[in-house]
Amino acid sequence: HYLADAPAVLIGTDELCDLQVPKAPKHHVLVINTESGCDVRYLGTFGSMTVRGRSTKRTRLRDGDVVEVGGLKLTFMDDVA
Repeated sequence: HYLADAPAVLIGTDELCDLQVPKAPKHHVLVINTESGCDVRYLGTFGSMTVRGRSTKRTRLRDGDVVEVGGLKLTFMDDVA
């Protein structure tokens, strides 16, 4: 469980990121918590992000989705689902 109540979670290598991932760009991915669910957005200009095994720049997260960034696999768990 990571920052479930935060309006947004920034993932990357920058020290200001909420979740620091060593093998990712400075500001790599942004997870946005909205009233209707969580969206994930790819912010990088190099590297990649995959969700559900597919490369994407933006998508709505579903319970159990695996987001791959900077060599890590992060599983999204929706407590409401």
